[in-house]
Amino acid sequence: MSADKGKEPAIHAGDEAKASDALAMVARQPVYNPAMAVVAYELLYRESSSALKAMVTDARRATLRVIANAALEIGLDRLAGGLPVHINFPRELLVAGDNLLPVQPDRVVIQVLDDMPAAQDVLESLRALRTRGHRIAIGDFSSRQSDRALLEVADIVKVALSREQASDLATTVHALIRRGITQIAEEVETIEQFERCMELGFDGFQGGFL
Repeated sequence: MSADKGKEPAIHAGDEAKASDALAMVARQPVYNPAMAVVAYELLYRESSSALKAMVTDARRATLRVIANAALEIGLDRLAGGLPVHINFPRELLVAGDNLLPVQPDRVVIQVLDDMPAAQDVLESLRALRTRGHRIAIGDFSSRQSDRALLEVADIVKVALSREQASDLATTVHALIRRGITQIAEEVETIEQFERCMELGFDGFQGGFL
């Protein structure tokens, strides 16, 4: 993910029950449509307490629980103004059997990164979440490096411009369109990249230029 994602305002919430008095910091990056209207936010999470990281054995899972509870405490309306939010889910949480977090399926898009192995248990969990009403987004996608099996359960694919060959970009976008998958250009850092992605027909955009 691009480093500019911290540019959106951060929102803080204490989560005493889950994080031993640690402070959860919630940041957000907007997703724009071709008309330059914000249509969603990706929520980003950091744990400000180094002590908490030292105490837990599964930092990614603990951090995700912090953001889930912070989102509930702060409220999705305050975080995103009624728009959908994208939240990254680590593999450990998806396959743990307790992935029915108290989040609204119509508001929360489950996002996984492309380096997550498309193992059978992962695919089954993502299908179950789709059945529950969640949309599934694949982040940091690259046509040459990503496991295409993830596309079987994807509603949204975020194409990482830094990882995609310029010669592959048009083919990648058209292939996703044929599958009926929403395509979002990630890491749009220049006006030239933005204009090129507009020409190719991307549905959405994220990045420093925006």
